[in-house]
Amino acid sequence: MLGEWSASSAATEEFVTDSTNTINLIIITTSTDATSDTTETSTTVTASTTETSITVTASTTETSTTVTASAIETSITVTASTTETSTTVTASAIEASITVTTSTTETSTTVTASAIETSITVTASTTETSTTVTASAIETSITVTASTTETSTTVT
Repeated sequence: MLGEWSASSAATEEFVTDSTNTINLIIITTSTDATSDTTETSTTVTASTTETSITVTASTTETSTTVTASAIETSITVTASTTETSTTVTASAIEASITVTTSTTETSTTVTASAIETSITVTASTTETSTTVTASAIETSITVTASTTETSTTVT
């Protein structure tokens, strides 16, 4: 099972294995200082096949966070703050929950989900220039909340 990873992690690559699968956690960072989470240029988490939780937390000059998950993925959470330029969450198959929370100069948030998607929640505040949520098939709930200088919100 893939656990939590924060932007202060110093490792550049880590492999996590459960009883049936090997899940790669690849961390690309410009800083190896374990005590600092400043100037993190890219974080990528990829997981597939019965992954119950992915959590990505980033702060302070995080330019890109990407989470991709497929198969029986029960939860994806992405939290970013302070000059986050792009957050992308893509999930497919039996996805039970996607939550994206962003604040303070978030220029783009994109959530795409398909198949049996039960809940998508996007919350953004303070200079959010674009929020896009796209969902298809058996979608029971989509919630988009935005405040303070929101120039574009699209829900499809």
